[in-house]
Amino acid sequence: MIKLTLINRPVELTDKVCQQLTDKYKADKSSVWDKAYIREALLEMTNNKCAYSEASLVTHGNYWHIDHFRCKKEYENEV
Repeated sequence: MIKLTLINRPVELTDKVCQQLTDKYKADKSSVWDKAYIREALLEMTNNKCAYSEASLVTHGNYWHIDHFRCKKEYENEV
């Protein structure tokens, strides 16, 4: 597992947008966080690696998705 250093959040990810995405997730359980500006920020923060396995995430064919720190079912009200 690699140590993550938090970076500034993307300018597109305002408090209002966070709330809208959270509300949409709560309404229909759809995948709402898979946005280019979020992916790019996460890749920068993790040096293009999975934070858990340290596998390269920019290698062609590697699958990755934006994960979460808390169980979404138990903490669905959290932004």
